[in-house]
Amino acid sequence: MHNSHKFMPRKLLLAIMAVSASTSALAQSSDMEEIVVYGQRAAQNKALDEYRSADSITNFIAADDMGQFVDQNVAESLQRLPGISISRDQGEGRFVSVRGIDAGLSTVTINGMRIGTPEDESRAVPLDVIPTGSVDLLEVTKVPTPDMPGDAIGGAVNVRSASAFDRDGQQFTYRAEASYN
Repeated sequence: MHNSHKFMPRKLLLAIMAVSASTSALAQSSDMEEIVVYGQRAAQNKALDEYRSADSITNFIAADDMGQFVDQNVAESLQRLPGISISRDQGEGRFVSVRGIDAGLSTVTINGMRIGTPEDESRAVPLDVIPTGSVDLLEVTKVPTPDMPGDAIGGAVNVRSASAFDRDGQQFTYRAEASYN
C-alpha cells in the first residue's frame, strides 16, 4: 500500500504557515488599494434601515434599487412604491400622486429644500426633470406630520442627492444604457 495520498496534519499546518507568512510579507512590502463594492443587498438594507428609523409612514428607494430598472426620471422610480401613482405626459411619468390625492397637494423637496413648479394652473411639481442618476435616496412620507408644511395634505416627496461626504475616499459610479431599434 502506498502512503503518498494519506492525510498529514503536520504537512497541512506547515503549508498554511508558509502561505500566511508570504502573504503578510507581501502586504507589508507594498501598499495595496482597497476597493469596496456595494451590491443590491446593501441598497435594500439602507432603505430598510431608513424605514425602521422613520417617525412616520414613509417609504424609501435607494439609488442602487433605482439602477435595477430602466426608469429615466424620479417620477417613474416612485411609481414602484405602494400607494403612489403617476401622471404621464407624452408617455413619460411627470407628476406623482400620493394615496390618490391630487399631485398639487403634495410637497416636493430636494435635500429638504422646497422646490416650486413652473406650471401656470397647478401646484404639482414635475418630477420628470430630475434624472435617477443624480439621486441617492427617494423618501416619500405618506401621512402628514406636525413638522410638515400645511399644504402637504397628500404627502411629501424628498429627493436626496449624493454627497461627497457620504463615503470615505474616492468613489466611482457609472451607468450604461443602450438602445436598439
